[in-house]
Amino acid sequence: PTANAGGVGAPLNPTGTDRPHRATTLPRIEGRYQLIAKLGTGSVGEVWQATDESRDGVSVALKLFSPARGASIDEFKAEFRDLASLAHPNLVSIHDFGLVAGPMVTDSLAYYTMELVDGPDLRSAAAGASQERVCSLLVQLARALVFLHGRTGRPHLALKPENILVTDQSGEARVVLTDPGNPTEKLRSIHRGERTVLPYAAPETLSGFGAGPAADLYAFGVLAYELLTGERPLVGRTPETLKAAHLHHPPLRLRERVPTAPDELDTFIAACLRKDPQRRPASAAAFIEAVNRFTVPPFPLETHDTRRGRISSSFFGRRQELGTLLDAARAGFEPGALTHRFWIVRGEPGIGKGRLVAELKRAAQLEGVLVLEADLPSRDGRSLGPLAPLLRHRRSVLGDDHPALKGQIPHLDRLGSRGGDDGSDGDWDPVGLADVLVAGIRRPTVYVFRDVHRMDPVTLSVLEALARSLVPLGDLPSDTELPPIFVVLTVRDDLLQTTARQRLDSLVGTRTIRLRGLSVDDLRAMLVSAFGHNPLPEAKLLELERVTGGNPGDVQDVLHNLLEGGDLE
Repeated sequence: PTANAGGVGAPLNPTGTDRPHRATTLPRIEGRYQLIAKLGTGSVGEVWQATDESRDGVSVALKLFSPARGASIDEFKAEFRDLASLAHPNLVSIHDFGLVAGPMVTDSLAYYTMELVDGPDLRSAAAGASQERVCSLLVQLARALVFLHGRTGRPHLALKPENILVTDQSGEARVVLTDPGNPTEKLRSIHRGERTVLPYAAPETLSGFGAGPAADLYAFGVLAYELLTGERPLVGRTPETLKAAHLHHPPLRLRERVPTAPDELDTFIAACLRKDPQRRPASAAAFIEAVNRFTVPPFPLETHDTRRGRISSSFFGRRQELGTLLDAARAGFEPGALTHRFWIVRGEPGIGKGRLVAELKRAAQLEGVLVLEADLPSRDGRSLGPLAPLLRHRRSVLGDDHPALKGQIPHLDRLGSRGGDDGSDGDWDPVGLADVLVAGIRRPTVYVFRDVHRMDPVTLSVLEALARSLVPLGDLPSDTELPPIFVVLTVRDDLLQTTARQRLDSLVGTRTIRLRGLSVDDLRAMLVSAFGHNPLPEAKLLELERVTGGNPGDVQDVLHNLLEGGDLE
């Protein structure tokens, strides 16, 4: 994937506080992300292929930011905050944020990770394809733009083939729009004459005026024209002549290049390429409507997955609980603080435990906190399955000569390269393994353990030992202060075995948040966020709250079924 990144002017601080044991040719970011290869360079950083060593080497794309070019790190944070909650099959998914402070501002390192999309760009994927194939790819791109514009109200401003990738998903082509980041910085790059964006730049972006979603419709028209004809509608020998063409020259109509092109496509693309943004189509949905006039069966404006994403991207009714967790984490990071550092989020399925923890993770990361997540428990209940990647990661960070690993290496060797216990005999040492998780940590760190109700007994024993190690015992001398660690677990009580329930209930030094259903006001706000208005009459809204009990998962299921059945606009 190519992103709106830019060269990193300051030297990388690859490991933060915890340094990796194993030397590598390329740096490892915070002891976690091993850089593999540079994928692209843009206006505010670089995009790298990397592996997440805390998750057994899962591949990600990592976008590095540097303030050396004068861009604001606050803008970079806002970019991550805005994008991380967006869920759409045709938008690249955003994962984690990291901030490593250096001795000076210019030494600081910020980054975020995202899905690594394996596949060619849109131009390559559409080369030699039929009109029907090209239209089917562009329909997916149009859906992404409809969602992005509707959810954020802002343009993409870097709509070019290199930022649109096509990958295979269960035998079907999936179009993924990458680099949905900061439009302000993208506009700056256009004004600086960024050559790769210039062929798709709307006239208003070149004139120095502000740009809205209509600028993306112009770029969409250029893309569609190029893919259908093999040529761009406007060309120039130099950047200056190309800019002049965008500003002043009328392009040839599509049917002048491809006489057999449907009238609907010709009319839509001509409308997109109008110089006046007010005269362009109001939404990319107009492309799908145009294609459906000559396509059987028609393309749906939304699919099962896009509807799910539109509804699930909202976060409401949990601000108080989120604030409670954040305040507890901040307090726990203070040296010598007598506060609870081990929290359990409980509730029925669909109530929002995972979403609350996801919001906690993002908020903490934006404050410079390191967040490490255990794997979801495996269905076969292998011993230490959820902790295996984390323990291997901590071993690589500490090095085998660290005192905390004394006596633990045989246990860690038993974990194998992936998964949990390899089945060999011997007793585990939960206290020693808990020590591996906390040893040497000097930077504020949050551990996340999801679905504890499915965890094996050995993992539960390690969590018990971890909880005991984080209990304040009073006024401790400075050399025995608790590490800056905060732990949060999610649990479904209805699936807890009796023994596991008793063990969780008896954990020392823990606090619990039990999630309840959303209120009618919260549901109303959720609907307005998802649809731009409340599509339900008040009586129906009250009925929705009564039937679902305000459970967000159940509410989403009901809304999805109403949309599928055509009963909700």
